[in-house]
Amino acid sequence: MQHFDDLSLMREIQNGNRAAFSALVNRHSKYFFAIVYRFVNNRDTAEDILQTAFLKLWERPYAFDAERGVEFKTWFARVVVNLCRDDRRARRPVANIDDYEIADDREHMADTIDRSRKQMALQRAIAKLSMPQRTAINLGVLGEMQYTDVARVMGKSEGAVKVIVNRAKEQLRFLIKEQGYEFA
Repeated sequence: MQHFDDLSLMREIQNGNRAAFSALVNRHSKYFFAIVYRFVNNRDTAEDILQTAFLKLWERPYAFDAERGVEFKTWFARVVVNLCRDDRRARRPVANIDDYEIADDREHMADTIDRSRKQMALQRAIAKLSMPQRTAINLGVLGEMQYTDVARVMGKSEGAVKVIVNRAKEQLRFLIKEQGYEFA
């Protein structure tokens, strides 16, 4: 199953093939977990959201329609982002110090702490963005998704996504500078 493309796997899943579903989950879990985690900043919540997304896929595989000309990854990104939005509406995001790993190597502790603080500053800044800005940054910049695909996920034009990303970057520069860091 690993050599099948996403479209072939989805056709198999629509026929009830569990091995195809497993292959698709294994192929995309890490990528989509990273996207979800950037939205919720909590490992357990990210795992729950991703599990819910894949469960929805298994229960309703015909929701994906290859005839629409949208790639699986783009379509599933929209499912995942919508679940993140639902989660955000359901609860206020809370940073938990237990979600951050601290290195044991004391020699490099200062560098690790500085990197960790910068990462936390970026996460706090991203959390303050509007949902459209957050979505565009998480998918297009951090997730390295093509802007055309981000536009499909967001239901906007590619030009609108570029404007959203540019405004989000400006806002991030300001928010990070407010925390005493520079934005690259």
